[in-house]
Amino acid sequence: MKKILVSIGFVAFLFGYIKSQPQNLPIKDISIFLENIAFITKTQKLNFEKQKAIIEGPPDAIGGAYWLGTNNSFQINGIVIKKDTVYSPAQAKDFYDLLKANVGSKADVTYQIANEIETVSGEILPIDINTNIIAIKKANGQSVFLKKEQIQQVAIHGLVKTTYFEKSLGDVTEITIDKNLSDGNINLMYYIHGISWEPLYGLEVLDDSTSLFTMHALIKNNYQDFENCNIKLYAGNANLNLKEKIKPISNQSNLTVVNGTQASKENIRNATPPLQAYEINNVSLSKGSEAKFAIFSQKITTKNLFECIIPNFIEPGKAPYNYPLTEFPVYESVKWTNNTQIPYAKGKVQILTKGLKSISEDDMPYTESGASLKIHVITSPQILLTIYEEQIEKEDKVRKNSQNQFLDRYKVKGLITIKNADENKVYIEVYKKLIGRMTKTSMAEVIKTNENLYENPLMNVSWKYEVQGKNFQTIPYEYEFFLPSSK
Repeated sequence: MKKILVSIGFVAFLFGYIKSQPQNLPIKDISIFLENIAFITKTQKLNFEKQKAIIEGPPDAIGGAYWLGTNNSFQINGIVIKKDTVYSPAQAKDFYDLLKANVGSKADVTYQIANEIETVSGEILPIDINTNIIAIKKANGQSVFLKKEQIQQVAIHGLVKTTYFEKSLGDVTEITIDKNLSDGNINLMYYIHGISWEPLYGLEVLDDSTSLFTMHALIKNNYQDFENCNIKLYAGNANLNLKEKIKPISNQSNLTVVNGTQASKENIRNATPPLQAYEINNVSLSKGSEAKFAIFSQKITTKNLFECIIPNFIEPGKAPYNYPLTEFPVYESVKWTNNTQIPYAKGKVQILTKGLKSISEDDMPYTESGASLKIHVITSPQILLTIYEEQIEKEDKVRKNSQNQFLDRYKVKGLITIKNADENKVYIEVYKKLIGRMTKTSMAEVIKTNENLYENPLMNVSWKYEVQGKNFQTIPYEYEFFLPSSK
């Protein structure tokens, strides 16, 4: 039987060739914003030869911008982006790939040469993985070298790995430093699409003044595998200004910013305002997977109230402006204050019973630390709220607008009626959107927005009342608005 003979010196040469290839920086930290944007930090101690090291990349970053950072013991003098041989992870598809994925492990390999079939047992040697030759070192120190097409069967001893590295021609970054060091830590930072998170909230109402509020984070990874990473979850969106140089989330003082193939020195201190984030440590996720993580569970002091939101009724072109008697749903709601140091992220909140059964769902607004918020729990069957509006006056061509058009003035009166069928008094807040100017009402809070329609201000009006049990409350009001004249 013929065996392929390759000298051990050749094996060592090939192993050294592999080690000299571009170094890969693993992901160490990930800052994840809403809307599928993440800031990646890769960290690795690089081996330098003649003050140079080569890493894979540049990364496929948002805006094409990324940052290379060092500690204060040395600095980056130059960066060159060029083509070189790179190794990319791939999944084993046959026995030959399986052996490549398990270099250093022991295996039993059955192979065929001509009509002879034999088995060799030993350690899989680190040989050039792109020559279609694999080496098995036997217990007596001798090695058997096999071609890919000769391998018939493989049995790996112990844990079986299925990922190996494939060779190709790709872009690499050559880093030159200012000191003659054998090694040193390098940080690579950039923004990407592909890693996202969303909050999952739960609100369990325990009694009239206490609820259990929980938060989980669902993290989805469609970027690349990462292991034992530190993750920060931000409640807001990333502030990316792609027309200018993007600033990384970093307070390092020794960064080199790279845009495409252009490199320059840039000292960045406190590049962003202080940001608060939820932190999760030692997270591992493969590409294409997702996982849910518990963030907090806390008892909160809540205030129960009833709430109704009434829209604006004005529809240009449908004069006279009368709105028939209409019932609007009244929600049982809970109100509380965000007493954490971190804003609540916008998301969905499940309203739960004491048996943790979901009874409803509402939108959780973005809520700053220290701010209050309200969540609808369920519609109330014992509170009936009705409203009607009718036009009581119209004046034609009262004035002109900025386009020299005549405007007609309309005056409308409305009546809100709240009936409490329960034995106990209730506290209710009524909100109405209004186009125009409120001219008559009682106990109303009127907040003008920055929006306008046909030169009318858009306002938010609110009324807050206590309604006694088996009683009712009426809220009369009047307002006026202007619209282009039809005459």
